[in-house]
Amino acid sequence: MQLLGSLLLTTLLSLEALLLLIALTPSSEELQKLVAFENAFDLLFTLIEKEGSLSHGSEVIEDCLSLLANLLRLNISNQSYFRETGCVKRLAKLLADVNHEQESDEPTPQWTLAQRDKNIWGLLVIIQLFLVRGGINTPANQMAFWHSGVMEQVLSTAFSQRFSVNVTSKRFGDVEVFWGAQPAEGASNGELANQGLQPINVIEALLKLSLEPATLQLLDARLAACECVKAFFANHAGIRVHVLRRAIDGHLSGQDEIPNILTALLLPPESRGNADPYQTWMASVLMFHLLFENAEAKAIAMEVTEGDAESGEEVITCIQSIVGNLLTGMQRGDDERISVGYLMLLCGWLFEEPDAVNDFLGEGSSIQSLLQEIKHRYVSNVLVSGLCTILLGVIYEFSSKDSPIPRKTLHQLLTEQMGREQYIDKITRFRESPMVRDFEVLPQTVGGQYEGGLPEIFFDKTFVDFLKDNFGRMIRAIDREPGLEISVITNGIERGVSRELVDSLKAELKERSQAVQKLESDLVALHNRLEQEQLEYRKARETSAMEITRIQQINESLQKHHAQELAALEEQHQHAKNELVKQYGEQLRTIDYQLKETSVEYEKKSYKARQHHEAEVADLQKKIRSLEAELGRAQEQHTGEAANLKATIQALRSSADKANENHAAEVSNLHNTVQKLDFEASQSQRQHAAEVSNLNQTIHSLQSEVEALKQQNESNSAEHKITNERLQKELDTAKEKATQDIQAVHDDYTSKCAALEKRAEEAEQKTGQSELAERKSAQELQEARERLKKAQSEVKEKEAAARKSAKSEAEGLRKELEKVRSEAKKAEEAALKSANSEIEGLRKELEQVRSEAKNAEDAARKSAQSEADKLRKELEKVKSEAKRTEDATRKSSKSTKSEAEGLRKELEKAKLEVKEKEAARKSTQTEITELQRELEKVKLEAKDQAEEARKAKENESVAQKSTQEIDELRKELEKLKSEVKEKEEARKSAQSELEDLLIVFGDLEAKRNEDKVSHSIAIPKGLQLTCTFSRNA
Repeated sequence: MQLLGSLLLTTLLSLEALLLLIALTPSSEELQKLVAFENAFDLLFTLIEKEGSLSHGSEVIEDCLSLLANLLRLNISNQSYFRETGCVKRLAKLLADVNHEQESDEPTPQWTLAQRDKNIWGLLVIIQLFLVRGGINTPANQMAFWHSGVMEQVLSTAFSQRFSVNVTSKRFGDVEVFWGAQPAEGASNGELANQGLQPINVIEALLKLSLEPATLQLLDARLAACECVKAFFANHAGIRVHVLRRAIDGHLSGQDEIPNILTALLLPPESRGNADPYQTWMASVLMFHLLFENAEAKAIAMEVTEGDAESGEEVITCIQSIVGNLLTGMQRGDDERISVGYLMLLCGWLFEEPDAVNDFLGEGSSIQSLLQEIKHRYVSNVLVSGLCTILLGVIYEFSSKDSPIPRKTLHQLLTEQMGREQYIDKITRFRESPMVRDFEVLPQTVGGQYEGGLPEIFFDKTFVDFLKDNFGRMIRAIDREPGLEISVITNGIERGVSRELVDSLKAELKERSQAVQKLESDLVALHNRLEQEQLEYRKARETSAMEITRIQQINESLQKHHAQELAALEEQHQHAKNELVKQYGEQLRTIDYQLKETSVEYEKKSYKARQHHEAEVADLQKKIRSLEAELGRAQEQHTGEAANLKATIQALRSSADKANENHAAEVSNLHNTVQKLDFEASQSQRQHAAEVSNLNQTIHSLQSEVEALKQQNESNSAEHKITNERLQKELDTAKEKATQDIQAVHDDYTSKCAALEKRAEEAEQKTGQSELAERKSAQELQEARERLKKAQSEVKEKEAAARKSAKSEAEGLRKELEKVRSEAKKAEEAALKSANSEIEGLRKELEQVRSEAKNAEDAARKSAQSEADKLRKELEKVKSEAKRTEDATRKSSKSTKSEAEGLRKELEKAKLEVKEKEAARKSTQTEITELQRELEKVKLEAKDQAEEARKAKENESVAQKSTQEIDELRKELEKLKSEVKEKEEARKSAQSELEDLLIVFGDLEAKRNEDKVSHSIAIPKGLQLTCTFSRNA
């Protein structure tokens, strides 16, 4: 306490007390707390102000700052006490006094400027003690420094040219810690502007300082500004994407007033020269930090192209342009810092990014050029050759067999032209070089010694960490087989399409193509079989044609008789028709008379309505004329009023033109912003339209395949229908043949009966028959009738048996249909091979059904033929007996006429009995025909049921195949739809984030316009900066 009290006494005592406290406080945390809580901070700031502050203070100020540093270094309680007691504002006041110091006309001694710079440097070191990366109190310290105005004063000092380069770089270091530790609270859009000077954005000022060519004396300041820009978008993907889009827009428009990152990278080596290699190096480092571990930023940067395809120029991507500049610079012998910068950028860009690797491999000569450069580099040039080897390892690691240069080809190039040992040796020597191995301990600043050339600054810290983390992976890359591809996982999600899935789909496609070929061969075999069946059918048709001609001859004779009956019926019909015509004529005459009467009445009514309408039209014309007169008067009045209104409108237009001129500037600014936003939106829409068009093409191709399968299914069903119709026609012809055969037998029977009757009449005319012969013939006729009845009963029994067999066959077919349906349900779960085997089984069953139907038809034909043969035999017996009776009648011709007349009477009686029996025979014949029709119906139903069963089997097999294929296509469509939805959701989220950022920047721009007057400072040589820090960035 006495030491602290002596600080405000004489100068000698204060110096001794300061030195003693400085010696006591560095290592003891308890002593630091004790000194701090004895109001040491307030006493030290009072002493600093008493000794002339930072501008005019001597070594006492330096000692005070040293004591402050000892008390605050790694002491959280002292830092909190310092912040809570309001000492932060006193820091801001000290910096403000230095920044606002008025320049005197008298020259200032050089030693005072050096002491001032030392004092400022020491104060900046104290500020950095509060801003330790990852510290617990760092966010609270940041907010305290921000609200107290320390940040504003640090920026003013950093951009001021009144201080040395060391002070400027140290101040940029403070800003870098401010931004890097808390990106969400480290950017706002305040302004630092002096009245009468043009403002400039802080980030633009930092980029201008970093990327503009300058002397070597300003390299430390440029490096510090570069670190400050990197810290601005560190740990914040949204700001990185925004900065990248601004850089792309500025590069494409070519209207940036400050150096552009992309323009500096894509500038040809012939145009940039080799005077300032750190311009390209810093642009590469900044681009590396924008793209590092940010898939969205990499995708955006890959869309940048050079060249206009419409004017015939070659379109080159951004990666290919950078590779071209790299190779050209190495061939021209540019400074290796430029090559190292390009190689760092490419290694970070291509790592875990297969699309970027494919873009690089799109220019195949680049691989050969890199290999040649590695071969022809000297052994001492470890950096460039090692980075080239690492770049080739990254390319091989993340390539695939579908890349422009396949993975297998890349492996051959690396092993044959470089070799495994040389590959590992290059990367190992690069890792063991002092610039990489000792990067953390080597100073990355000029340090005031630049007489011997450029400083040894080659790498960025983030890149060195990235390289050391993935060193083992790069070494093992060449040992990985070409067939083993690396899957890239981003945020726990595998990117791209799985190679195993692609291979499995190809194998499945191959199996399906083989199955299609097998089905085609089966189809050819079935076609040949169909041709054979058609030949057999033609032969059967020829035989049936011969039978049909014979039946037609029989039919013609029947048609003649039918024509006579038709002629009689036509005469009756004509007579009835004439009577109807007469009746209709009389009715038409009456209707015409009624129509004439109604037309006369209608003309009278229409004439009266026409007269009434003409009177109304005349009244309306009078009204129209009066209205036109009134309209003319109103128009005259309107013209007068219009002249007055034109005068007033002219006056209003003049005033409106003045107002439009005043607002033209504002509208032009709004249009510029709207155009930028429209350009960004159009880019995103084009990208989305391209993705949607690709997905639509895939969907259309799948739909075309589905339609082709449907057409194939329809053609198969049409062929099955044709075969079904053919078989049905064959069955119909067979049935017609059977019916015709039965009809022919019946006709023969009737003709024979008629012949017997004629012969009986001839026997009556010639001679009479005896009673014995008549009795014998009557008995014989009775026996023939009994035989006929027996034959008819047998036919009925056979028909009943046929019905029963048909019903049993129908029931069997139904049971088989049910079995087939159950088998079809089971077949849905079986594979393609089992389905083919079941199809063959169904074909065999169909052939069995056909053979059974043919056997049944043959049996029916044989039974009908056997019955016809029996009837023929019985008729022949009757004929023989009739002949015998004729002979007997001839022998008994000598009998008396009385006996003949008695015989005639008995014959007439017999004729009557025959006629009655003939009527009974006809009724039985009709019953037989009806039974035959019912039998045919039953057969048709049985055949239809069998045909339906066969069709059901075939349709079920075809439906199974088509449903399986449709299900697979639906699954693929659902996958595509889900991918489209995911891409659409990603695009919408990105668009929403962009809109949020634009809204935030709009609010910040409004806030910046409000704070123009209150936060403005002067920057020499026309520079003016804008503090772009916000809590919401």
